[in-house]
Amino acid sequence: MCVDPAAQDPFDAWRAAAPPDTPLTVLECSGRAGMFNEILHRAPRRTRVLLIGACMTEDVFTPVVGLYKDITVTMCMAYPPEEFARTLERIADGTIDATALVTGQVGLGGVSAALDTLRQPDDHVKVLVRPDLPGTGLHPAP
Repeated sequence: MCVDPAAQDPFDAWRAAAPPDTPLTVLECSGRAGMFNEILHRAPRRTRVLLIGACMTEDVFTPVVGLYKDITVTMCMAYPPEEFARTLERIADGTIDATALVTGQVGLGGVSAALDTLRQPDDHVKVLVRPDLPGTGLHPAP
């Protein structure tokens, strides 16, 4: 089950949908400071938490909460860092055509509108920012 946390509380949705004694796995992909601590406090006993999002600041959490609840935490990256270098090389040498990922483009004046558009998951994949483009509107992909 996947839930939009802006529309429905994920823990409430899970409790309503899952049969009793169903183990919960939480994928924390936001990387937002404080989110892991919130998950520890809200998750039921024996939850498995995969920390996938990279929190780029110091973060604080209360370890004893996870200990008392027997929560298993795995911190992982979906891809090893060396894979990024290989992928960039493949894009640069033309082995991978990444142009299909760019679904729109904007000038500097359109960055705010582009961010709003990217919040709608079905509208765009990547919006390219091109300082040479005029105006504030979204332009078709190159």
